[in-house]
Amino acid sequence: VCEAEALALNCGFINRVTQERPMVTLKCAVSADGKIAAAPGQRTQISGDLASRFMHLQRSMHDAILVGSETYLVDQPRLTTRLDGFEHEALRVVLDRRGRIQDAPGFEICRQGGIEQVLEYLAEEGITRLLVEGGAQVHRAFLDAGVVDEFQLCRSPVELGENGVQGITSDELIRDYGLKHQKSRVLGEDVLEIYGTIVKA
Repeated sequence: VCEAEALALNCGFINRVTQERPMVTLKCAVSADGKIAAAPGQRTQISGDLASRFMHLQRSMHDAILVGSETYLVDQPRLTTRLDGFEHEALRVVLDRRGRIQDAPGFEICRQGGIEQVLEYLAEEGITRLLVEGGAQVHRAFLDAGVVDEFQLCRSPVELGENGVQGITSDELIRDYGLKHQKSRVLGEDVLEIYGTIVKA
């Protein structure tokens, strides 16, 4: 009874027990012309206020949050949940296989091993749900490894122009990575598109 819904609800625990990895959710904000930044190495605010608050809500629902070294160096993210009434401390992780970061107070730095090894390590640490916030190379690495359970693509009406950094498209998610479009949600002027492998309740 309600098998698909039960799998979706307990995906993190089931993955940790059966696959020795957490549930993996990727999050990406893109402009109307499909860009994730105005230029390489440039910090760019794309999403509106309501979409940003939704992102913080998502952080509160995950045990760990991961970014790549480029995102860490450019954006200097705190990766904290900043919502009134919420107290949540997720494990903050930086994937830095090129050894670019010498010190990151409050962050766990993963320098060795592939994506599968990082996920195995996190599972051993008790992590059941991992939110991967970027950047583009990290997203593609997780997608290429075939370990993405959900992809949250937040579309903004803002255009960044031809110098912008191209993001992952919905066609790629469906055609190249076998994810299915599950639902859409309007967040102010932004539209959240959710793709995944698990049927949502």
